[in-house]
Amino acid sequence: SFTTIPMIVYLSLIQPYLLTEIVGIPEARQGIVTGYLALMQECIVIALVGFVGAWSDRVGRRRIYVLGLCTLGAGYLIYPMAGSELDLFIYRIPLILGIIMSSVMVNSTLQDMPQEVSRGKWLGVNNFIQGTGILLLATVLLTRAPQWYVGLGFDGVTAGRLALWNAALICLIAAVVIRAGLPVSTGAKQQKENVRRQFLLGVKAGLQNPRLALGFAAAFIGRGDLIVVGLFFSLWVTQYGGDQGLSTADSVAKAGMLFGIIQLSALIWAIFMGAIADRVNRVTSVVIAFGLAAAGYGLMGQVQDPFGPTLIPV
Repeated sequence: SFTTIPMIVYLSLIQPYLLTEIVGIPEARQGIVTGYLALMQECIVIALVGFVGAWSDRVGRRRIYVLGLCTLGAGYLIYPMAGSELDLFIYRIPLILGIIMSSVMVNSTLQDMPQEVSRGKWLGVNNFIQGTGILLLATVLLTRAPQWYVGLGFDGVTAGRLALWNAALICLIAAVVIRAGLPVSTGAKQQKENVRRQFLLGVKAGLQNPRLALGFAAAFIGRGDLIVVGLFFSLWVTQYGGDQGLSTADSVAKAGMLFGIIQLSALIWAIFMGAIADRVNRVTSVVIAFGLAAAGYGLMGQVQDPFGPTLIPV
């Protein structure tokens, strides 16, 4: 959790730098390209995520988890070599596959481990760890990496590539840790069932069980949350920084700092939300969480200056 989610989030934070400095896409077109990249990613996620989960039920979480992190790392190696819009779409595919496998495995593993009586606290602590990882790895370290490399004398393109290659190295280190530390039997079924059948059984269970259906709906909305906060928040702040005369490296570092403040708030709240989830009905806790999220997004839409004092309270 400490490394997997930050490495997924980092792609959204660093993308404006990639579009501007490495590929050279005009600012007026960056929003369109970002949207199409996100659309392609979500289509692939929808097509494969269920089968990845069912596959891990057959072969175990560890194999898919390690494969996912290695694929994600390989994606970070080749993505900064993109030289055109077409390259961005082609080179993003390994990243998407790695994101699917690693994100499904981190969530599946977390569900496998805790007892029901302490599930809320367990997930709250895990969210705290995830938030710490995002704060330290994605926002403090990696989003500032281009700024540091430029300060060392590298040009903007090389600085961006080195930053993304740093992310690749972290993914590979995480894969080694998972390979050594996660039990091989985690998630594996003694009786191997057909992957397609497992997937269809999961869909059927969701349609028949209202609580599972609510979970599916919450996950559906949560994907949008990740896209808006990650992709377009970073793009908004980076472009605003450019309009204010900041370099792309400085603007991305500023976006990382502001995103870090968001994560710090989530970090603190995660523990309280975990305790609430253990004391109230699970459906009630979902309503509370999404009510707060709706209020936050509504207020965020009223902010005109992301560098001003109004963003932090929101």
